[in-house]
Amino acid sequence: MSGENFGKALQFISVAVAFVPGIGWALRAGIVIGTSILGGYLRARGSDADNIERGRLINVLSNSASLPVVYGRAKVGVTIIDVRVDTASSNNEDLYVVAAIAVGSEDGTGIEDIDEVFLDDRSAILNPVFESEPSSSGVTSEFSGKLEYGLHRGADSQTVDAHLDTTFGPYDSDAAGRGIAYIFLKLTYDPEIYSTGIPRITVIVKGQRVWDPRGTWGYSDSPALCILDYLTSKRYGAGVLYDARDSGGAEEIDEQSFIDAANYHDDSITQGPGSGTRFTCNGRLDTGRSIATNLAELLSSC
Repeated sequence: MSGENFGKALQFISVAVAFVPGIGWALRAGIVIGTSILGGYLRARGSDADNIERGRLINVLSNSASLPVVYGRAKVGVTIIDVRVDTASSNNEDLYVVAAIAVGSEDGTGIEDIDEVFLDDRSAILNPVFESEPSSSGVTSEFSGKLEYGLHRGADSQTVDAHLDTTFGPYDSDAAGRGIAYIFLKLTYDPEIYSTGIPRITVIVKGQRVWDPRGTWGYSDSPALCILDYLTSKRYGAGVLYDARDSGGAEEIDEQSFIDAANYHDDSITQGPGSGTRFTCNGRLDTGRSIATNLAELLSSC
């Protein structure tokens, strides 16, 4: 890398990385960045240190931090897994940031949707599309020509991102991020647009698809259905036995009580000049915290 290009790239990502001769881009703490897109295996539960509660909208740099479960609709920060420069790009101007968003739904289909992506609190992508990498669909005018992305729901059937595989791979199937909703951003250097280096990434998530004992799987912000999902999830919750999901074993869920609660929560009531359902559940749970703590948060919504 020439001195000119090195200076340009260093200015671009100085908040996160430094250049180590003979190694390349590395974390200032000394951990090499870019050894594996998606860091191989992403865990929904992290170490005790990872589980320390962090702010909802900050970005964590880790490939083993606990990831949130999102119920209803919420704005959340991301966990940055990988950062690297595409050295084949002109003057090394293209920087890739790969970030985990949330744990996918219990039914294995991933999260419901992403409404908007923000970079340093500036709207960057509206109604982004999934599984169409690289895409510029929905990129706002401020970032036009300087931003592309790839977005994945976190389905169990998820495959390796085709664009990342072509650009930095090949990768094996362990880099698919199955069960983890994630995004990559391709940032083309511009000192006016990215004046702070790597921007802080936040996203508005429509989260878990949950089981409704009155019907089927689907997105819902009903507190009763979100609580039922967390109680019975073996992926990120308490794993309580439930005949609707488990074959054999003792039934530990009073299904009718959740149906009754869901019907009550769904009642339409007048609120000031408008109307809406009686209770809704919208927020994130840290899977690194205790089940009791997370249940208390869910219960506070109703």
